[in-house]
Amino acid sequence: MRIIETILQNNYRTVSIVGLAKNAGKTVALNYLIKEAESEGVNIGITSTGRDGENRDLVTETHKPSIYVAEGMYVATAKEMLMLSQAKTEILETTGIFTPLGEVIIVRVRQKGDMQIAGPVSAADMKYVARRLRHYGAEVVLIDGAIDRKAVSSPAITDACLIATGAVLSRDMKKVLEKTAHSVECLTLKETDDKLKNIIKG
Repeated sequence: MRIIETILQNNYRTVSIVGLAKNAGKTVALNYLIKEAESEGVNIGITSTGRDGENRDLVTETHKPSIYVAEGMYVATAKEMLMLSQAKTEILETTGIFTPLGEVIIVRVRQKGDMQIAGPVSAADMKYVARRLRHYGAEVVLIDGAIDRKAVSSPAITDACLIATGAVLSRDMKKVLEKTAHSVECLTLKETDDKLKNIIKG
């Protein structure tokens, strides 16, 4: 079963993509989901907790994949990134949320092309932006999480989380499996009962 079909069948409205290490493949996974959604006629919205879609990594100086956006998609990105976009867009909203790269702006893609994305950093702002993307018509919102910013995988923000993992974590395959299994276990912990919640609340 295709991932987009799983997302739709489970009625996930917001899905985060989290990498267990830098260059683990988050953007590749995002592009894959965008193409799946486009082929299935699913209207999606995308944003990011960091800067994504640039041709060259600003830290490692390595090549990075561009983010492809299709007509009809909704995107939340910083103003400076919008200026660098190859895709043609229509501005729907200025959110009042500011980042080092400018105010986060919500747009609809009018002409397909590559785009750089830099959305809100805080969990509260991300929750708001995801809600606004859905308001304008996105059936599913995809959030590209930045390295070490796993707050977007919180159930308070997203309904599901995709983990990008692989050999970039370690040269030792056993360690890769252990780290990945640990992350999956943490993300799938069951909710505690009311008795323990009351004890914690004091």
